[in-house]
Amino acid sequence: MEAEQDAPEEQLVIPLMVVHSSNDCTVNKKASELIRDSWIRRYGASPTAYETTDCTKEGVNCIHRKYGIPGRSTVETVFYDGATGDLLGKGAHYWVGDNNGEFANAEGPSASELFWDFFSRHAAVAQTCPGENHAPTIKLLGEATIELGVGDAFADPGATASDAEDGNITAKVTVTGSVDNSARGTYMLRYNVSDSQGCQASEVTRKVIVNSCQQWTANNVAHVAGGRAQSCYFWFYCAKGSGDYLGFYATTTTTVRKEDADREFYSVGACPE
Repeated sequence: MEAEQDAPEEQLVIPLMVVHSSNDCTVNKKASELIRDSWIRRYGASPTAYETTDCTKEGVNCIHRKYGIPGRSTVETVFYDGATGDLLGKGAHYWVGDNNGEFANAEGPSASELFWDFFSRHAAVAQTCPGENHAPTIKLLGEATIELGVGDAFADPGATASDAEDGNITAKVTVTGSVDNSARGTYMLRYNVSDSQGCQASEVTRKVIVNSCQQWTANNVAHVAGGRAQSCYFWFYCAKGSGDYLGFYATTTTTVRKEDADREFYSVGACPE
């Protein structure tokens, strides 16, 4: 999936909206939170919402949060306190706020209105192209994902832009975002452009990963203390996440690595050179 997402044609930011009941007994709310977090991570948005509004309606508490860039969200979530259903939870998983039915409850904020508002604000191409004018297109130069070591120099390969009416408009491309090559992390660069008629291209992004791999050489006691290992059979230990075998209690010294700063996943072996 990660390799597929790295393809140049997949760099358009696709906004996502999630509507979920906090009391859903069929699909746990945690599933929506994980979807939200993975989308924020994929497109490098801030995990702090830029806008939070109260969407409470008909006595059903509801919070609407928006993440990303004001005016064009990366992710929006609507979490509401829906019905809890019967003793077995039946009736807690439903479409909210429009009509009553076996899997629908008319009480609360209207999901249809929320989705309509979301899609009306997130057209794939801005609807400002006059007449028969065509939207410009942006093409990344270089790889969509670039990996660096801490301290390595970084020069943005940039992007080109073309327009059916204006021709080459590469000089008009704007880039937002930055890369700190002194600090481990994942950074996103966003490329945008508009033609002479104000018609906007679909935004594309580049991901820059600065040495997210870390390694530790220690005995099992130290690995456990550092949260890198856990007991997997009596006094034998394994790396947390991968389950790679590390050996017996304190007598074994091994090197383990963590390749993703955002995941508690450790493997045996040193970081790649």
